[in-house]
Amino acid sequence: SSDEDMGPENTEAVSAKASSVRAPIDNNSYDADKAIDNSYKTAWVEGISGEGIGESLSLSFDNKYPIEGIYIANGYQKSESTYNGNYRVKELLLRFGDGSEETCILKDYKDGGQIIVLSEPKDTSKVTLEIVSAYAGDDEDIDTCITEVRLADKTEIEESKAPKIKAKAK
Repeated sequence: SSDEDMGPENTEAVSAKASSVRAPIDNNSYDADKAIDNSYKTAWVEGISGEGIGESLSLSFDNKYPIEGIYIANGYQKSESTYNGNYRVKELLLRFGDGSEETCILKDYKDGGQIIVLSEPKDTSKVTLEIVSAYAGDDEDIDTCITEVRLADKTEIEESKAPKIKAKAK
């Protein structure tokens, strides 16, 4: 069948883990898997007090893929008010399965995703995104959020209209 080997086309993580998660509010939960559910109505929200500096989201894939980029919808993009109210990631540290690290400054961009272009391709089955700093939100409650994360392949990097962010090896 045609779906035998999707290769790097299978850009979605099969599992996500977080160093912390905000407690649910009403019927909304903010677990790590909310960042890989293909929905802009949900988000991973870190759960420590303050801006969530040092908190991380780890994505695992079903195989090792040559990763050239990462698509990330920053903040909580459910609505204008959830975006503006919550903190968004500013500086992001990326840690890969081979132990290498890259760092980048994300845009404070609420109209969908942005693409982090890595300084060199990584052959990895795991990537961890760690919050280094954050853009402030308006709410008194301080929570840093990520709406969606997945891999971006070469074609998407070349053709997407999304803002591109260059990462630097650390």
